[in-house]
Amino acid sequence: MSAQGTATALIAYDIDYPPPLCAVRAIAASFAIALVLQPEPGCNALARLTVRLDTGDPDRVAHPDLNGMLSSIPAAQGLILLEAIAARRRTTLNVSYLQPQTLHIEVSQ
Repeated sequence: MSAQGTATALIAYDIDYPPPLCAVRAIAASFAIALVLQPEPGCNALARLTVRLDTGDPDRVAHPDLNGMLSSIPAAQGLILLEAIAARRRTTLNVSYLQPQTLHIEVSQ
């Protein structure tokens, strides 16, 4: 976002596809995530993100019951980032993107 200099809403969601697509690509459940990304931290900022393309192995979420969602609901990949932001600590993670690429995200406060 620092390259563009404007705030952006990042919204990802999945709902079940209509026929005949649902027969080819089933979505296990509806899921949505939304983030407001700003070039400079505001008073309510939760984290600073630095993102680049990588080819590392994708990370998983710590809660084992949620890991199944990562493969069956594409937008649920955002859980990995939400978990890192909620931990309120500096970390790096890799989120699945277009195979073989991942998004390498550095999370800091």
